[in-house]
Amino acid sequence: MKYLLLIILLMLVILSAGCVSENKNNIITSTQTTITTGQRYVTEVTPFLTITPTNIPHRTFNPVTPIPEDLTCLIYSTKQSFARNKTAFSFNLKNPPMYINYSVSNYPIITESKYYNNRTSLKDEGTITYETIDPNSFFEIIVRDKSTGEIYLQDGFGKDYGYHVGTLKLLKRGDLLFELNGNMITADVRIYVKPIGNFDDTSKFDYKDCIYWI
Repeated sequence: MKYLLLIILLMLVILSAGCVSENKNNIITSTQTTITTGQRYVTEVTPFLTITPTNIPHRTFNPVTPIPEDLTCLIYSTKQSFARNKTAFSFNLKNPPMYINYSVSNYPIITESKYYNNRTSLKDEGTITYETIDPNSFFEIIVRDKSTGEIYLQDGFGKDYGYHVGTLKLLKRGDLLFELNGNMITADVRIYVKPIGNFDDTSKFDYKDCIYWI
């Protein structure tokens, strides 16, 4: 009988320590922790088994084969100093484009002063001194129609062109007149065209000073 009472008492203890309890406001609260995962939107499955390869192949690309018809070769080059002088030459461009590469050097640098002030404070007034390219120094390239004088291309260094050098691309075909003009500067000019389509006999080119322009 004693053992029976112990069993009944143990059962009551288990029931009283159950999953729910009632508070004074008759609100049922849970003593268990609930995790919400939104499982109604997904389906639980076994994670995908990923195998890491021991040897990862590298993708290789075959080099682009240059097209012989796109090869451009040097047809004219000059490096000369300008002092308010101009030189000119002509070329009949049958198969454009033509590339005109130029750079400059030996231009004079001068020192200038500039006054400045801050309108909000008189204490910030002053003069700054800086070095700049002499505004009288410039180089200019003009390409015209030889018969009409119409300008197809005009660029350069200094004046209204800014201070940049590089390569100009000319797409206009025809009998062209080139004018190189400058002052207080040395210019290095190199002109490239495609031998094919511009010369009836391309055997004169040794193809040592040729390039594929991108």
